[in-house]
Amino acid sequence: MNASLLKVELTTSIIGISSLHQLKTFVNADNYTYRVLIAQR
Repeated sequence: MNASLLKVELTTSIIGISSLHQLKTFVNADNYTYRVLIAQR
């Protein structure tokens, strides 16, 4: 495993976690303030 592959794996993981967090915020939008929703975009 080389450095380039590790960078790709790390980037993919970060994007996946971020996407899940945004989905969670979208599903529970009624429980968040407008300021939090704007910060999520």
